[in-house]
Amino acid sequence: MAARLRTRVASLRSVASACFRHASPSPLLLLHRPVSISLFHCDHNLLRSSLCRRNFCSVAAISEAKNAELFLDEVRYRCKNGGLRNLDQARSCFDTMIGFRPLPSVADFNLLLGVIARMQHYGANIGLIEKMDVGGVKFNLHSFSIWINCLCRLKRVDLGFAVMGRMLRLGFEPDVVTLNTLVNGLCIEGKLSRAVQLVDVMKERGCRPGAVTYGAVMKGLVRTGKTSLAVGLLDKWEGRSCRLDVVTYTTVIEGLCKEGRLSEALNLFKKMIDKGVQPNVVTYTTLIHAMCCTGQWEEVEVLVMEMIQRNVMPNERTFNTIIDALCKDGMLSEAESAFDAMIRRGIEPTVVTYNSLIAGYCLQNKMDGAENLFHLMVERSCPPNVVTYTIVIDGYCKGKTMDKAVNMYREMLRKGLIPDFIMYNTLIGGFCHVGNMQAAEELSMEMQNCGHTLDLQTYGILLDGYCKHGHLDSAVALFRQLENQGFRSDNVIYNILINGYCNNGKLEDAKRLFRSLLDKGCRPDVVMYTTLINGLCKEGQMTEARMMFQEMVRIGCPADAATYNILIRGALTNNDELGALELLRKMRDNGFSVDSLTAESLLDDRLGPHILEFIQELP
Repeated sequence: MAARLRTRVASLRSVASACFRHASPSPLLLLHRPVSISLFHCDHNLLRSSLCRRNFCSVAAISEAKNAELFLDEVRYRCKNGGLRNLDQARSCFDTMIGFRPLPSVADFNLLLGVIARMQHYGANIGLIEKMDVGGVKFNLHSFSIWINCLCRLKRVDLGFAVMGRMLRLGFEPDVVTLNTLVNGLCIEGKLSRAVQLVDVMKERGCRPGAVTYGAVMKGLVRTGKTSLAVGLLDKWEGRSCRLDVVTYTTVIEGLCKEGRLSEALNLFKKMIDKGVQPNVVTYTTLIHAMCCTGQWEEVEVLVMEMIQRNVMPNERTFNTIIDALCKDGMLSEAESAFDAMIRRGIEPTVVTYNSLIAGYCLQNKMDGAENLFHLMVERSCPPNVVTYTIVIDGYCKGKTMDKAVNMYREMLRKGLIPDFIMYNTLIGGFCHVGNMQAAEELSMEMQNCGHTLDLQTYGILLDGYCKHGHLDSAVALFRQLENQGFRSDNVIYNILINGYCNNGKLEDAKRLFRSLLDKGCRPDVVMYTTLINGLCKEGQMTEARMMFQEMVRIGCPADAATYNILIRGALTNNDELGALELLRKMRDNGFSVDSLTAESLLDDRLGPHILEFIQELP
């Protein structure tokens, strides 16, 4: 018997040593001593007032009962039934328990530590565990597992292995739960290769990993974008008859879907079913979301029917996924049908559901429908949130009905909702859209007074408003303020100002700003080049516009359809039919088509025969 025990302990020591083969020496040194409380400082002098008011934690109550077991019974009950609601209460219980003589059992302490861990107060738990150690509480395997879990959650898996070393010296054999915790800790820290090594060592030493172990590794790989490695590892584990569950498969399927590899995800889905692992609602919803994103609506319908036939019922998330995608795809009537089906199935729409559908109405400028749905959600006891109000206000702003947008904003404030950054930018953009720059400026000041710092997006909205409504001096002043405050403007900001210069007859200033970008080492994009080319074409400076076009090609910034259309129209306006013909051929060779404005210019009967002949060849 003793020989078998020594063999099992030795084998588990090899698990720990294998995981530290490439680690720094410090964790190995920690194997020879307990983890110091100084690593995670906790204040042990918390008051017990909240529990004392409940008349079970006070010294007086215990004294009257003359039996500490009554107190422990109450603690056990509260631990098991959610009666301890915050750290103060739990610490008050612990401070009382640690003072009992004889000490309560380690199982009672473990119950309390488990509650604190579920509250995610991992650092506090480590302090209490150290206090237990000093106070003479004899740890069991569960105690060590809680300790290791807390260290791993705090991204100190190295200390977790140190605690496991202490376990081994005391003769405890780590179980699969303890080792799963270490695997998960390695994954949390991104040490995925070591996590995979630990899984292999577990299998070699007879400690068979479970679905939780494999799921933790897969989650870590997918989260870090290593989905291909996850697929390969899945194949390897399948070949070894490992216990893989639906969560493990779904994790990899989700990773494939997020990378746009839907066909591979569907193949894995089929393989999972062939191996007898039944998909759940999360699996189906993941695939449905990927299909919705690519507009495969017939396939979505087939998959929904399949999941119902397998007795896997669509849930709130499934319907929300479908409704949101339909609205974004402009299929509003289909979204309404899905919404009705959701209610018929007894699934109450949430604020997320309503927000998606309201956004769908706003997207099609059907503000009456958006308003009706807004009132319906209130009637069905689903209060609108800041996102809801922002969606409706954005719809009003785009429709230039700023009075309604302002009324909705005031209603939101009356209900005690706090505007966020997106809300302010939406309203500022709306005022800029209608040319009410004074209101936009006042709202930006209010935004700052409420603790929001203006960023490039807000500055860009204001700059665009100034430029489009003839306030170029204000735009330039704001741009200089932006630079003086240390902001590094991006291409969007520069393009707004260049476009503003061009549209306000300040072409030389636009060219000067453009060249200053090159001097600063910034790389202009196709939008910026096209904006300046458009300004040059409008001023009849076609030679310089063609030079700018050639410069784009030279630096590896390929022209897009807008660039070609602008240049073709500029050539035709300046009676350069041969130049227009050459650009038309290049445009066709690069796979671009003429837009409506260019097509209108090409219908001029005064054009020469060569260009008219070429036009007839166009599709």
